[in-house]
Amino acid sequence: MIEQYAKADELSCLLSLQHDSEILPEPFRLQRSALFRVTFSVYRDYILSLPDDTVVKLPQEVSALRDAVASNQSVAFCQFLKSMAFAIVKELYFAERHNAVAATILPASNRDDAVVMNYSNLHDIFSSLTGASGNLLKEAREKDWAIHSNVMLENQRLFEAAVVFNYWADSETVSSEFHIVYDL
Repeated sequence: MIEQYAKADELSCLLSLQHDSEILPEPFRLQRSALFRVTFSVYRDYILSLPDDTVVKLPQEVSALRDAVASNQSVAFCQFLKSMAFAIVKELYFAERHNAVAATILPASNRDDAVVMNYSNLHDIFSSLTGASGNLLKEAREKDWAIHSNVMLENQRLFEAAVVFNYWADSETVSSEFHIVYDL
């Protein structure tokens, strides 16, 4: 697995939900052996760097994201998780259309006090959630990135991660950074 931490100036490709900006998947997508990590601090820097007249489309309004990043870390972190969930949705969207294995996209933290969890543990969390898959699928359809819950077996864990991150973002149940160890 090739692991790369994304930089703030690279996040538009991962996070933008604007269809016309990526009609065909970028070359970094659909790489079975690629793991892209995004830290909250890089995400925060990215949001603050966006101009007022940005054409980047994110899961939330850019002005609301900027306000949250500037004033409320726990709300901003939940919005980060929502953005990560939809970065995964976008990857799965392309994977389904090209019958390919998706690149792995995960939130990360390099803080010493971050909670560490295993990627495989997300399955247990996913299994305990009721209705969360339907909520993510509905939001994905509304944002024009419709995917199905019956993704390829190789993409199932990534789908489960997106569901968990979206659930945590919507329920605002996570307020501290965490790092997911890719253990599969």
